[in-house]
Amino acid sequence: MRDLSRGIPKPGVADVALKAFRRHLWYVSEDLVALSFMDERISNEEKEAIVRNLFRRERKGLKRLDGKRFSPDTNLKDLVTSRTRRTLDSLLPGREEEVGTLLEKSPETWETEATFLDMKRNVSQMKVVNEAAERGIALATSFNSIITMDEVQQQYLLKVVAKHRREHPSTSKAAYME
Repeated sequence: MRDLSRGIPKPGVADVALKAFRRHLWYVSEDLVALSFMDERISNEEKEAIVRNLFRRERKGLKRLDGKRFSPDTNLKDLVTSRTRRTLDSLLPGREEEVGTLLEKSPETWETEATFLDMKRNVSQMKVVNEAAERGIALATSFNSIITMDEVQQQYLLKVVAKHRREHPSTSKAAYME
């Protein structure tokens, strides 16, 4: 975003891209910044600065970026609080002490640590919830439009499906074979 704010690659293109990025900054929070620990593009110096800020008190409410007031000079370390540490701990439930031990070490050595590799694996397996929800909505909309275009019929169909789910909560093949 720093490059875009300087007009790189081209001023017109950069302005449009920067505007698009600003609309999505609300996703970035003191919780999610923890995921940057697993990113190889983040320098070890930046990771060390992030670790130093893990013990800062969290702000009232969830601290999120605001696209209107965002400064391209904001660094990841500026978003980190003790809430970020809780997110790191949640990546390895029951292994919070191991996470603490890892954070005491230099980020240069993290790639050889089993704890870090387990955290990185868990992060790589995360699904973007919003994306999955949008796909589900698109599938349901597409399905409804194939069956009928009449809104009353679509609502009736949704009620029938909801009733069926209540009456048959298990969707396994074995449940239907009985």
